[in-house]
Amino acid sequence: EGAIVCFTAKVRLEAVLDLTTDAVQKALGTDDNELKSPWRYRRKGGVPPTHRLGQAIAAARRFDAVRFKSSKGDGICFMILTEALVAPSFVEVNDPVSLLTQRIP
Repeated sequence: EGAIVCFTAKVRLEAVLDLTTDAVQKALGTDDNELKSPWRYRRKGGVPPTHRLGQAIAAARRFDAVRFKSSKGDGICFMILTEALVAPSFVEVNDPVSLLTQRIP
């Protein structure tokens, strides 16, 4: 049987780019079809558009995270740009028995 891992995360994000809105998608020249397209690198296709977009967002260093629709269902996902986090933004992870406690930044 597999191991069970249980933890809590406390997150504060000050600047989130919301890719779930049509206005933001239009401003970035993308749409739901492109954002939900297969993200894995392809031998013939090069770097997927979602990777190029993510790299540009990270390079701009204006956002803590990106909010986007799940490609696997109706959920919402966040890509947290941990290298861009500065106070008061943070991500803090704790496990119930305090063997793992980490905070970024």
